[in-house]
Amino acid sequence: IKFVPPAPEQVLERLPKEIGQMKEKVSAAWRRVTKTIGRQPPIVEKFCERIEDEIRKIVTAEAPRDPILKPAITFFHDIFFTTKQPPERIEEILQELNKKDPNIGITWEGGKTVEYLDVKATIEIPNFRTTVFRKLAAQPYVLPFHSSHPPHITRNIPYSAALRATRICSHSEDLYHELEKIRITLLLNKYPPRFIDKHIGRFFQDLTGITTSETLLGNDHSKFRELVLDTTWNKKEKRQINFGTDILLHFTYAPSLANFGTHFHQIWQEIFEGTPLDDIPVIYANRLTDSLKHILVQKKPSKEAIKLLPTSSEAK
Repeated sequence: IKFVPPAPEQVLERLPKEIGQMKEKVSAAWRRVTKTIGRQPPIVEKFCERIEDEIRKIVTAEAPRDPILKPAITFFHDIFFTTKQPPERIEEILQELNKKDPNIGITWEGGKTVEYLDVKATIEIPNFRTTVFRKLAAQPYVLPFHSSHPPHITRNIPYSAALRATRICSHSEDLYHELEKIRITLLLNKYPPRFIDKHIGRFFQDLTGITTSETLLGNDHSKFRELVLDTTWNKKEKRQINFGTDILLHFTYAPSLANFGTHFHQIWQEIFEGTPLDDIPVIYANRLTDSLKHILVQKKPSKEAIKLLPTSSEAK
């Protein structure tokens, strides 16, 4: 997840277009339900004006914060496999593969310990010991706490980090040390200590039934790890969006609008209660402002922009 600085100006720039899209969708739903045709109903105009005024009022009062910059560089170039073949035979096979294409060069190494992506696997008969692996050249990156992301993303960062560590670490003592590293990394990225404890504790609660790590790091560690290795663990069923009837509305997110979704639905209920749209599901969704990468990296101009540039003959 890339860092997104708070950008109230960008929220206000996008707002007219988002309000226009909302008018079209709500008006279309009104005409579909009432089986009428014509211009936008006055009640829809009233609702859209109210939402636009509320968002402008909230965002205009927002005090911009200084962004915290963190580099994020990731490389994927490793392949990992296990075999019962002798090392000589594996080397022979890989040498043959190297001759297939001059543009591809395969280098290999083997032994009792292998690093693969973010996992370090060590052979400990009769099983493997797996721990979290970090390349020395790669700086650990986690989304800074003050990035302009909706709260549900920020609070899932500690939770997901603890889940990932539990899946990777095959031994409880390694998991203990990894959880400590996670805590330090989050603290360095401005996550409050109570926030970290709350959401890592939420992971412990979902997995073991208590908010501390004692049970997970105890004698039943292997049993709990087997549970989280199932990719369907703790997956909650989400209500499917019916694009034929539901109204899905996107608005650019700003920290001051973190709780605006609830207010949006209150205004909807206040204006449309008792009308044909009373029972129509409306979904308020967030759209992020541009990340630092999008802001700072200059992209190639669009074809339309290039066509507008004067030719050499015209310049003369």
